[in-house]
Amino acid sequence: MKVQLENVPKVIAIARIVLFAMAFLCLFVLDLSLLALILVSIPLLFRIAMRSKRFNIRVIEILTGVPVHVSKPTSEAPQNQPSLHTDNSSATRAPNYFRDPIAMSPDKIGALIDQTAEPALRLKRHWPPQVSFLGNSWLGGAPALPDGLAWPTHPDTGLSLHHLAQIDLSEMPSLATGAKLPKEGMLWFFADISIDLEWSEGPPAKGTAVVFHPTSTKGMQLAAVPETLPEVDHPDDQMTGPLWNFKGPNFALYPRWPITAHETLAWPFQDNQPDGVTDPMAYSEALQAREKDEKAKICGQAVPEDYRAKLITKEIPEERTRPNGTTFTYNKPIYAPELWGATFPFTARFAHHTLRWMNHDFATALQDASGRISYAKKTKNAPQERDLKVLETNAPVLEKLDALMRDLKQAEQDTPLSAALNERTQALFITFFDKASSGSKADGYAQNGAIDFAAEAMSTPALFDTVPSALLEQVAPTLQPWHHYTEHFLLGPKSSATNPTAGKGIRLAQFDSDYALRFMFCDVGIIDFWIDEDDLAAGRWDKAYGATAGG
Repeated sequence: MKVQLENVPKVIAIARIVLFAMAFLCLFVLDLSLLALILVSIPLLFRIAMRSKRFNIRVIEILTGVPVHVSKPTSEAPQNQPSLHTDNSSATRAPNYFRDPIAMSPDKIGALIDQTAEPALRLKRHWPPQVSFLGNSWLGGAPALPDGLAWPTHPDTGLSLHHLAQIDLSEMPSLATGAKLPKEGMLWFFADISIDLEWSEGPPAKGTAVVFHPTSTKGMQLAAVPETLPEVDHPDDQMTGPLWNFKGPNFALYPRWPITAHETLAWPFQDNQPDGVTDPMAYSEALQAREKDEKAKICGQAVPEDYRAKLITKEIPEERTRPNGTTFTYNKPIYAPELWGATFPFTARFAHHTLRWMNHDFATALQDASGRISYAKKTKNAPQERDLKVLETNAPVLEKLDALMRDLKQAEQDTPLSAALNERTQALFITFFDKASSGSKADGYAQNGAIDFAAEAMSTPALFDTVPSALLEQVAPTLQPWHHYTEHFLLGPKSSATNPTAGKGIRLAQFDSDYALRFMFCDVGIIDFWIDEDDLAAGRWDKAYGATAGG
């Protein structure tokens, strides 16, 4: 069955919904967490691939059955501007510029892009950490609330909302055009980051809150974290949530990361391209390049990443023999805690961050195996041997991990581990490495621990001096803000990460999924906060509300 060209986006959207529904079924009903992770990854990888012009064309050809090819420009078109057309001729049909583009000059494309640009304030995470930061604005962490101003709660459940951002308006540049924020005062953004992110979008808000205070709170102590603050990704009316294999250990408070605000241009999400566009592909590519350049002015150029970086392993060549008698060299990974000139994991604080991920690995495997064993018993089948083995080995390891993590919390946090604690820690690292049977997996959890440590250290830069700088350089590309990564805004137009939000009026703020902050909103989506123009002018901040855009 072939799809009409105008229905291609709908078909792709439906396919994504089906994949996420299947992932939900696998995770919560069938206890197939690995398959769920694979199903979640497919639409993410597809979205990345759709940035490729060649891949876009191939998808359209498959769905519509209409061959699309790139032809050289005619003598009337600029030599650097290829045109697309399909093998579908009709003298009477209405113009379809996707199938039959008419070349546009770079100047015309640039003029159309300039016409749709809108001013905004880009919120950049502070970098590098070694440079002191004296501002009063940050993402995550706890807010500095004045006396008498309560931490917001959900009106139905009574649970405290998660703090997303504190903005000191006196530190924000004033935009020459567009919506205006007060020149002084504080804004705090809160939301209930539950599994489903089901909020009442539109005033009165349930599940989100924007709080305003007329004067700066600079120098005030951070508010105490309420006991009613639930874990991130918790069930809607409960304090704790499930173990998410692909999100990592649960937590209640995001790391605090200082930010600076910068004037920039942003482009609104558009269902249709502007009038006058006769070569949609060329316009889209030029707009993406312009957006990339605008981000790079503030966030800098791309930093190369190496997800295979070795943090606690090294490889040694080992001669092995195949069944047919031939030999080959195998690079065997071994645990190497001395790679950085000091014994990994260096301090109790760093060890605790890393062990949380190792604990998560063992606990997740135990949970999955227990679920399969329970299902086998219900269906009167014999449990698999590998699941019984996990049950036998992981439970005692988890007991040791829990005991060690409690002792690490009681120890001096930022000095080298005592001999006794180091011995227990190394023994568990070796156990984990043997079980992981993969150096890359062990290094991956060590890297996650290093990222969590570095995010915490952003609020206390002296912590960076307690671990080898060379190790932190390995995880810096994940932490450092650069133009390809997340986008946090004040004001500006409605935009889209995976999908746009459904809010209306003035977009107060956009907070994007951000790995360094552990922000993860739906399917790598965004949270927007909206307010009516009249409510903003009148200071009716209780009318502001949050809206999500995910899978």
